[in-house]
Amino acid sequence: MSPRPGVLGVVPVRGSLKRELLQPYDDIDAHFARYERFGLVDCVCRLQSNLLGSQCSKTVKRCGFVGLPSQTPLSEYVLDRKQAITLFTQLEDEGHVHTGFYGFTMGAATPQFVGCCNCCGDCCGVLRGVNEWGSIQGPQKSNYRAVLKIEYCLACGDCVKRCQVHAITQNEKGIAEINREKCIGCGLCVVKCSGDAIELIPVSPEEWFDVPSSFEEWEERRLQNINTTR
Repeated sequence: MSPRPGVLGVVPVRGSLKRELLQPYDDIDAHFARYERFGLVDCVCRLQSNLLGSQCSKTVKRCGFVGLPSQTPLSEYVLDRKQAITLFTQLEDEGHVHTGFYGFTMGAATPQFVGCCNCCGDCCGVLRGVNEWGSIQGPQKSNYRAVLKIEYCLACGDCVKRCQVHAITQNEKGIAEINREKCIGCGLCVVKCSGDAIELIPVSPEEWFDVPSSFEEWEERRLQNINTTR
């Protein structure tokens, strides 16, 4: 994933961000509204994990969702809008981190959400690098972090199970505790919190990641940062 900016950036799951905070590259619903056909592929990380005997039960067909011309014939890997949204919703319910592609890399005029890998901490090579090997160069984090409103926490532990980077633990009373340094801002904990005790808030201006405006700018910034990651 180095040098920065990374190849993939975390996109908060739908419903985890207040509407007024949405940026074009975070707006998944707008992407689904732009196209009638969507191409997707099997997750290569999941396929590899299966060969190695993984017990992960999450869906295999889960990556891509790239918009295609409306005349593209439907198939197992080309879905219409309704099918794509249904599958995408299932993946969010299962607890996948959306690691999105920058819009301009797929021909978009401006940075916008154009598709994503849908990753779990059990299989994804990038997330496993963070979880198992302590890599500091995981996916490009979103511009938001999960914050707990302690008075609303039900001590149910659902957020702990949902977090794919082990950023949430429980104290001796069962109250959730969020490690901000580990949090990648995916919002998985937010959308399934029974007590509405967790929300995503923007990072500070100093931490805010400005998505490059073009592929050329993206490459230039990676070249500028290449020596800092060696």
